[in-house]
This record gives sequence, structure tokens and C-alpha cells, in this order.
Amino acid sequence: MGQIKITWTKSCIGRTQGQRRVIESLGLKRLNHTVTLGDTPTIRGMVNKVQHLLAVEQIEEPKKPARRRTRKATATSEASLEEATTSQESLDETDIAESPAS
Repeated sequence: MGQIKITWTKSCIGRTQGQRRVIESLGLKRLNHTVTLGDTPTIRGMVNKVQHLLAVEQIEEPKKPARRRTRKATATSEASLEEATTSQESLDETDIAESPAS
């Protein structure tokens, strides 16, 4: 989800109490104050109510680098993996057999 940068550009003098509350709810404290908020339907609705008092900018998200693909397992690597798991299982069995009974 994106971000939007909201700047309070015009005064609330002579505006209704509801518009003043929306400005306050957006986190704007004084004229020319800027906040960055998530681009959600709630925030967009609030901005639309007082759009004549604000300047709004869309912030572009940085592109994430592409993930590297892993190589598919080949027959030789599958065989070595199978040998490693069987040797690990045999070690586990010997550890169980050697442990003293309580």
C-alpha cells in the first residue's frame, strides 16, 4: 500500500467545525505542516472533505530488487541429500541406544 504526503496550505478561519476536526484528525498542527500517512480509503475520505485546504502528493514506493531463483535439485544433489539424511538418522538411532535408561 502506498503513502501520501499531505500539507496544510490554507487557514481554517471561517470554516466549519467539522472541517477543523478533519484537519486535526489528519495530524496537521499548523499551517504549512506536512504529514505522511498511509493511502487508505479512510484517509482519502478525510482528504476529500477538506481538499480545498490541502496539497496532496502520492509517494512512490521504492521498487524491491527481484528475488533470485534457486536452482532445481539435480539427480546427483538429490542422492547426496538422501545419503546425508540416512546417515543422520543412523546417528540418531545410535544416540538413543547408547543413552542410559532412567
